[in-house]
Amino acid sequence: MSSVWPATAHDGGDVSTELIREDEHGVARLWLKRPTKRNAISESLFIELREGLREIERDENVRLVVLRSGVPGVFCAGADLQTMADPHPAELERQFDLLLGCLDAFQNCAKPILTVIQGDCLGVGCALAAASDFAVAEADARFALPEIRLGLAPVLAMAALAPVVARRQLVYWSASGRHFSAAEAQQAGLLTSVVPVAALEGFVTQLAGDLSRSDGAALAQVKSTARMLYPTASTAGYEPLMRDMIATATSPAARSAIDGFLQRKRHP
Repeated sequence: MSSVWPATAHDGGDVSTELIREDEHGVARLWLKRPTKRNAISESLFIELREGLREIERDENVRLVVLRSGVPGVFCAGADLQTMADPHPAELERQFDLLLGCLDAFQNCAKPILTVIQGDCLGVGCALAAASDFAVAEADARFALPEIRLGLAPVLAMAALAPVVARRQLVYWSASGRHFSAAEAQQAGLLTSVVPVAALEGFVTQLAGDLSRSDGAALAQVKSTARMLYPTASTAGYEPLMRDMIATATSPAARSAIDGFLQRKRHP
């Protein structure tokens, strides 16, 4: 069975499909598919992910969610900076609310979520991996929190990574914006497993099969027990961080960097 959630283009273009769902043997596979933007998460894709997970939550036939990219060479290029084109604080707050709603759906979904990473995983892509219950990457995947290069602190991504990544490592990644390897990501706690490229598909198939054969209620109990033993901050508590993010995003330095980035994308 396959189903799709259509995403409405916000640039006046045609309706596009940015998220594809395929169900088989108790596994709901969600494919990010926004090739022209390297899977940068748009406003519509944030909404699709949030609503898609809520729909899966209600589906008694699904025991496991697998999130991965349908675009070769990239898992996620981060948030689409077009969502930050309007510098008005109220609009920025609305966009950040969409991100928080998406992360909240990951955290609150009773079904375990396995994220599979191939290629680049940047910014909010790292946040999605951190919010998942399992995160597997191929050995040559690359990661980064590059927002600092646009004059932004990756505040909300840091909040998502904080429960799984050691403080010093998280500050280093966030302050430098440097790329880091899958091995480094696993050592820091962001990833469950790193697998050779040639072995990735077989590993994911085996893991998904093992998990999906487990009793659904028992899997949900494992996830709820983990939340109790390792509590994470509710996204409702992120409001002070959101205020900080808005203040940073509206600074002259950040606006100049963001506007310059968007201008280069429009006129390469």
